[in-house]
Amino acid sequence: MSFFEENIVSQNFFRDVLEQNPIGFAFITKTEFEIDYANKAFQLLFSGSEVFVHNSFEQILNENNVKTEIWIEKLTQIFSSEYTSSEAINFPIKPFESNQYFDVFLSRVLNDQNEFLGVNLSLILVSEEIFYKRKIAEVSNKFDYIVSNSLTSTIIFSGIDPVVEIANKRMLNFLGKNNEIVGKRVFDIWPELLKQSFDELYRTVYLDGNELLINEVKMNFVINGEYITKYLNLFLKPKKDQNKQVFAIIMSCVDVTALVESRSKLHENEEMLKLFIENVPVSINVLEGEQLVYKLSNSVSKEVWGFDIKIGSRVKDTVPNIVERPIYQDLLTVYNDGVQIEKKGHHFVDDLGNARYVNFILKPIKNQKGRTKYILTLGYDVSQEVIFKQQLEESENKFKALSNFMPQIVWTATENGVVDFFNDYWYKYSGLPQNSNPNTSFWDFVHPDSVDLVRKTWTETVENDVPYQIEYQLRDPRNGEAYRWFLARAIPLYDDFGTIKMWVGTCTDIHDFKQLQKQKDDFLGIASHELKTPLTSLKLYAQFIERNLKKVNDSENADLAKKMELQIHKLENLITDLLDLTRIQNNKMQLNITKFNLVDLIAELLEEQQLSVSHQLITLQMSNCDVFADKDRISQVVINLISNAVKYSPSAEKVEISVKRVDNKAQVCVRDYGIGIPENKLSKIFDQYVRVENGFENVISGLGLGLYISSEIIKISGGEIYALSKNGEGSEFYFELPILEEIKSF
Repeated sequence: MSFFEENIVSQNFFRDVLEQNPIGFAFITKTEFEIDYANKAFQLLFSGSEVFVHNSFEQILNENNVKTEIWIEKLTQIFSSEYTSSEAINFPIKPFESNQYFDVFLSRVLNDQNEFLGVNLSLILVSEEIFYKRKIAEVSNKFDYIVSNSLTSTIIFSGIDPVVEIANKRMLNFLGKNNEIVGKRVFDIWPELLKQSFDELYRTVYLDGNELLINEVKMNFVINGEYITKYLNLFLKPKKDQNKQVFAIIMSCVDVTALVESRSKLHENEEMLKLFIENVPVSINVLEGEQLVYKLSNSVSKEVWGFDIKIGSRVKDTVPNIVERPIYQDLLTVYNDGVQIEKKGHHFVDDLGNARYVNFILKPIKNQKGRTKYILTLGYDVSQEVIFKQQLEESENKFKALSNFMPQIVWTATENGVVDFFNDYWYKYSGLPQNSNPNTSFWDFVHPDSVDLVRKTWTETVENDVPYQIEYQLRDPRNGEAYRWFLARAIPLYDDFGTIKMWVGTCTDIHDFKQLQKQKDDFLGIASHELKTPLTSLKLYAQFIERNLKKVNDSENADLAKKMELQIHKLENLITDLLDLTRIQNNKMQLNITKFNLVDLIAELLEEQQLSVSHQLITLQMSNCDVFADKDRISQVVINLISNAVKYSPSAEKVEISVKRVDNKAQVCVRDYGIGIPENKLSKIFDQYVRVENGFENVISGLGLGLYISSEIIKISGGEIYALSKNGEGSEFYFELPILEEIKSF
């Protein structure tokens, strides 16, 4: 692999961008002009030879009968140690015996230490007409041409009290102005700038005669009657006469508002993540490199491991005698082999001489090359549980005495699952007398909606001899009829013959943690909702750009604008899915129930969908059925099923849709002839974030939420959804809704 590919094009995203870019791009690293990287577009330009890594560019030019003088001159110049300018060398050229003309851009590449790495070479194809127009413009009025056709928003001012002389289209569009501003004082046009930093910046450049580059300047404008805040990268360049007196200033600006706002949003998200990490009741640490240096550690870590952690210190310098412990070797194994290690009941003695038991997970975090860069450690203290078990083996009385000091509900059950003991915490919580029947009194406190699930889960646990874990709500008698969330866990204890002797369980109050989760979900819902408005604006902008490009017969760029609009539409769909997910999780999805004919609805949808899909949408049996449901939500389900059918049948030509009466229900079927669903995945396709893994998971986009959302819509509509499939032969997705005449009440 070349230097450029290893250091710059290692990210798949950047590789795809370069390889698919129509602009010819190459990277030259040595003074012998050796090519280190060349994309496909660049290689196609030089049909006379194959451009591979380490080929001489001068040799390639000679093989293609291209005059090398100007190329070599410019390359020699930019490779020269005396060339320190940050600007690219740009020159037009006709390199081949044809009517092809190119803009050539040569730019130096520096690393973070300002060390010279090589030269970027870009070839942009232009027409012969444009090429000669440029030549004529350079001769006649080079100064004016550059400003008017600048790729950045550019404006020229004259005088110390700035007057607008020239403003290109980009600048006019940015400011919401037209050419009427030419010849007018800046502060007459934008009086709001007087109270900002622009006046000071401008006078400094005009009086000192030095260029000024300043990034992310905050400026406020009144554009189209609206007060708008922008963040700009400004470059002010003075123009001087023969006497070196400044007579004009060229100002170029780049709008970086979106970047600044995104960075601010990212900072907010980082702060929220830090808050979350600090409030999770689990030890979280991140170690970097072979030296195992602490990069992150939450406050719970001290409680779990029993020692202070200093960010930037090595594990072996922080934890006493850890080098001699097995866990240190485990850390090295995770780093060197890239494997995850999980251990339960890890025993050690802390600084105070206390025995500790910790369950932990050591997980490698790898870079793009598959090498371990960080180790994530998750751990929680199980010392009390281990001690509890040990004392239980010695004496049941000792166990019961110890359990009464636990800050959670502790209980035991017989080998058959009959609860026979609660610790004092339960009786203090419930207010029940100590002589209450443990096996019956508990169920009076479980939330009515959860009783069946809790009983079923507990029965299956006892029958299968597996650990028990479930979340449910218990009535809080101290707060009226309110309920609190608890996490219930239980494990079986075995005798010497491997037979279950008893079950030991705990109920931990996780109500506050659940509230924190709800806040997270609320944030996701709010964030997704707030993204829809700017996306709508972006979509309108894309449509506006497309229409205007078509008016000037720029079909190539119009197609790009159309593609941008399609990508924005995809993003809108993803955000809609996230919003629906949040509504479902928070039980806030509301239905607008109306009466409608299901066949008429599907006919309308198929007419719309047929315009945007390549497959033929065919209707088979269509039986009229009136239903009572949310028309928009049912439309969402149908569109999702059709979209999935098209996506997962790329080689097929049709998708079949049918509606028929089955008993007292209206049944809709969407059938494709695609890749199908593996039998072991069929039962999970309606779960969150599940996608069919059949060789297309990296090709087909989506979050894996569509079927889950569709399933929830059908469920709350009183219906049922399911699927039939054969791997490699296609799938049939069904949903059923009650027919209106069969509904007695709703």
